[in-house]
Amino acid sequence: MVIAGLPVVGMVLYLFLGETNLGRKRIKRRMRIKNRLPGIGDFLDPGAENIPDRYRPLFQIGKSVNGFDPIDGNRGSLMEDSNAAIDSIVADMSVAEEYIHVEFYIWLPDNNGLKIANALISAAERGVTCRVMADSLGSRSFISSRYWKAMKAAGVQVVNTLPFGNALFGSLFGRIDLRNHRKIVVIDNRIT
Repeated sequence: MVIAGLPVVGMVLYLFLGETNLGRKRIKRRMRIKNRLPGIGDFLDPGAENIPDRYRPLFQIGKSVNGFDPIDGNRGSLMEDSNAAIDSIVADMSVAEEYIHVEFYIWLPDNNGLKIANALISAAERGVTCRVMADSLGSRSFISSRYWKAMKAAGVQVVNTLPFGNALFGSLFGRIDLRNHRKIVVIDNRIT
């Protein structure tokens, strides 16, 4: 809309704000890390041969996004609503034996957010390795809450990702619009 309404100003703003340019330094760092990581095929046997032909294009789209072949033997279920999904995650966390990895964009100190926090604290107290990453913008109210500190005190390894400092000055020298939008929970390398 800015480009249409104010073409010259809009184009200049787009050049500064509209393009996603991570910079050469970050791209080189990402490539170094990616080259050190083993491929998914090093751990599991792909199950591409078991995919019916009518579903192959769908899995090909998935592979074009993340580079991974489909893996056989997985199953999933759709939950009734977000409350049911959180209850399912908490139930899975309660039987974790080795580790729980959590990566959230928006984590609020509300009913469901506290269910997850309490499940992580309980798991850490049982000796389960718990690692948490939360976006410093999307989860700022949770990160600044006593619950974040309680998780840390219980032994949960916590990291707030992509800190931006002051919103006004941070936007002048960095990209506060590049956020960690992932919502991932991995438990014992068998539940996600």
